[in-house]
Amino acid sequence: MERNIFFGDAKSCPVNQRSRAFLDWCDTFVTEHDLDHLVIPHQTRGTDGLCITSKQDLHGKLSVFQVDGDYIITTVPRVGIGVLTADCLPIVIHDPKTHVLAVIHAGWQGTIGGITEKVVTILIQAFQVDPANLEVSFGPSAKNCCYEVQHDFLQHLNTCSFKDAVIEVRNGKLFFDVPLYNRIVLESMGVRPEHIDDSNNFCTMCNIRFHSYRRALDKKQYITQATIAWACSPKLRSLSVKLF
Repeated sequence: MERNIFFGDAKSCPVNQRSRAFLDWCDTFVTEHDLDHLVIPHQTRGTDGLCITSKQDLHGKLSVFQVDGDYIITTVPRVGIGVLTADCLPIVIHDPKTHVLAVIHAGWQGTIGGITEKVVTILIQAFQVDPANLEVSFGPSAKNCCYEVQHDFLQHLNTCSFKDAVIEVRNGKLFFDVPLYNRIVLESMGVRPEHIDDSNNFCTMCNIRFHSYRRALDKKQYITQATIAWACSPKLRSLSVKLF
């Protein structure tokens, strides 16, 4: 079966994103998956992003770090849209009715800042999406088994009505659940619980199969895994998800 969501790991994404080798990796990915273009933004840990609705806005095969943003939305087939994560949560959203596709880089800043809510709102308002039809996939990220935060972190959740659900206290330490936070937001906006697939949401901190910034001994050697999604035909098929 042809794959159209790629959730990478340390083996499949072995090169530093700041190196020339990463551009070579992207070029190879485009060729191997028969894509016309690949877009990966320069991530700023915020809530801004971009929409791609025409190939006329794209030049060459690669647009890597050419624009700032932490989400990409597209309706254009054969254009890969991607984000890079080590411990942050990659989210892929697909609407099989309108054939719109989105990829989100949801770190704790973007998560609390409302990036997921913002993207779903854009899908509803600009693309006439019914959130009940959305299919969502979570990729690898740090999970609450390992994602320790300090007590002053709680100030970021002062206005969060479900903060007790996303903060776990163990032995006097606090652990933040980024995937659950985003799940709660999605469900509150009308996404069906059964449409949220977290089968690829492995913990990057305790699973050495993945790159992890928090686990890394040498944080100067910052290496990430890619999440890339694309349409394989003029209309998006129902997305088949596989970690490879």
